[in-house]
Parts: sequence; structure tokens; C-alpha cells
Amino acid sequence: MIALQNFEIPNHNTCGLETKDGEPPYMIDKERRLKEMIDSGDMQFPEGYRKNTPKEDMCLEFVDNFKNQYTQLYPSRAPLLLSPRNECTCRKFICTFVRPTELPYEELYDWESPSMPGKGCAAYIANYIRYEELPKPTELPPVVVSPATTLKWQIGDCFDISILLASLLLGTGYDAYVVIGYATREVCENSQFRKNWTNTMEPIVTNTEEESSKKKKKDKTRKYYSKLRQRPSLESAFDKENNEKKRDADNKLGDETIDTDDKDNDDDEMAGKRVHVWVMIMGSPSKRKDASIEEGDVFFVEPSTGQRVDLNDPSYLEVESIFNDSNYWVSMIENKTGKEHHEKEYFNLTDLRKWEPVFVIEDDEEEEDTDAAVAGIKTTPIHLCFFFPLFLLT
Repeated sequence: MIALQNFEIPNHNTCGLETKDGEPPYMIDKERRLKEMIDSGDMQFPEGYRKNTPKEDMCLEFVDNFKNQYTQLYPSRAPLLLSPRNECTCRKFICTFVRPTELPYEELYDWESPSMPGKGCAAYIANYIRYEELPKPTELPPVVVSPATTLKWQIGDCFDISILLASLLLGTGYDAYVVIGYATREVCENSQFRKNWTNTMEPIVTNTEEESSKKKKKDKTRKYYSKLRQRPSLESAFDKENNEKKRDADNKLGDETIDTDDKDNDDDEMAGKRVHVWVMIMGSPSKRKDASIEEGDVFFVEPSTGQRVDLNDPSYLEVESIFNDSNYWVSMIENKTGKEHHEKEYFNLTDLRKWEPVFVIEDDEEEEDTDAAVAGIKTTPIHLCFFFPLFLLT
């Protein structure tokens, strides 16, 4: 092991899997992992990973019908990720990838530890799972792996890590969702450039009795310092002037670097089109809440860093759809400004003016469109929902 302060960088394979060339899965891309570790038969999967049950096939028929009608009504909108293939090339409904799981570790029960900020379930997943970018930043991935495989491989893209984190949060009672949308290049590439690093992993050092006694003795001797003759300043005025010039030159160079980086962002051809996935937590009355979550509170969690993100963060540009282990909701607001998701009220998933669920779990009474009319929001519900309780799939 190579020690690096509080962290240890392993110099050996930490997951027990490797390719024919001896490479661990977290050192190769996703396409190679699927080919060399799945197709080769090195990993064994349950039968449910390789084929669907009759109930799952029925579910996929409903999902395909919803997708076809949505595409016909909204041909200009982005496609939906409803039924990707898993690691065994079997097509599954995306909600079935989310598996609420409660691990036997109390340290992972909270999304963020109340007593130790920077630790908890979200931070652990961000540190344990290596983040990789999507091979095609503007397209949905054709393959999404299960949370168990992501843990085994110790690497995943934003889809894989978000589904894993949501599964653990749902397992401990949180009202968590996976959000599909668009983000800036810095978020999609997990770039920490120009961001302040808060070393929350550093232990808090408390003064011992011996250190306190030494400090008291030192304070007693300070009263004699004023009686001592002070030494003259030996600093060279020439060196001081040169240091100030060098500091000014470095600051100017740093400003030019930032300006160049901003110009590169403006010239980014994929700006606003980069697909990204993150996790959302709601403070629902019927769900679990902790000290950091108030009732009615809504916030994001970035899976690559494990940090809490406010709804009005400008790095998260737009929300296309949301899903959890029970349903999938599509945003029905047209002509988005990119600021709809800055308000908590936007995520009222029971409002059919703003969200269209794939399956109707409960029959809600229709509400008047007064709020949408006042806000000037143009919505076009398609009402293609099907009543199909997902618990029948289990």
C-alpha cells in the first residue's frame, strides 16, 4: 500500500476479477468489461438476469406502447430510457434495475452522517465506485448494469452509480429518485477544477492535558516579551518588490487561464446536450427523514462526489424524467427555460399537468389547471398511463 495521508492507494486488484491480461474491471472501459467478463462466463448471474418472466414481458409490452405513442406525439423531444439491456443483454424495464437494499452497516443508513459531515452512504459510494464518463456524452447508454455488478466492478457511469445509490437510500427508508437530465461539462466529466476542496476526512485534533499545560506556561512568559529589544527587520526591499511583481504576474496568468476556460465552455458544441443522471431526495411525510431533511424539502445528490446540490444550481440544466423502483415519470412541460426544476413545487409527481407516469398506481382525482394557467406553463398531457401494479413483477 502507498499511504497518502488518510487514504490508501491499493497497488493490487481489489475486486477479485480480472481480464485475460490480468487487468481489473475498474481499469478498462465498459465495452471491454461486458465483452471480457460477461461473455466469457467468468461471472455467474441468477436466472432472472438472463430472461424475463411472463409478467415482465407483459410489462415491457405496456412500456413499448407508451414509448411508441410518446415518440409519435413528441418527435422532437429526446428519447426515453425505458427498457435498456442489462449486463446479460436481457431487456428490462428501467425501474426494475432499482433494488431497495438495506446493508448491515449502520454507517450507511444515513445519506450523510449527522455527526461527521462528508461521510455516509452517498460519500461512501462516491469514494468506493470509480466514476467513468459516458462513451457518447449526448446519447443514452444502450446497457445499464445492476447495482450488484456495479459494486463488484467498483466502477460505473452516472446511470450505474445513481441506480446503486438510489437502491441503498430506498432500502433505508428515504424517498429517493433517479433523475435523468442534462448538466454542464464539468459535472459530466467530474471535473473539480476551480472548486474548493473541503478536507472533511481529516480527523479533529483535540488538545491533551499535556499540551494545555505547555500552552499555559508559554502564555505566562509572554509578559516579558515587551521588555526585550526587538530585532531590526532584515527583509530586503529589492526582494520584496520582486516578490510583489511575481505575485501580480501569477495572478494575471491565473485570470487569463480562467478566461480561456470560460471561452472553451462557450465554444463547446455539446453544451446543454450532455446527458447526466443524479439522485433526488424528498422530505416526504410518510418516508424517512433525518436532521438534514425537513418535511417538503427537495434536493439533489451528485453520485460522483456524494455532495448535496441545491435545486437552483446552474450546473444542472434540465430534467427530462424521473424514476424509482415503482414508476417512471416524464416531464410534460414544453419550451423549458432550464429553471423549472429550481422550485420544489415542480417535483409534485401527482400533478399530471407537469408529469406523465408510465403506470397509474393510484386513481387521483383530476385537478383544475389554474396553477399552470397563472404560471404560463404550456403542458400537453398524453395520458398514456396504464394501470399495472409493479408489485406483480416480484
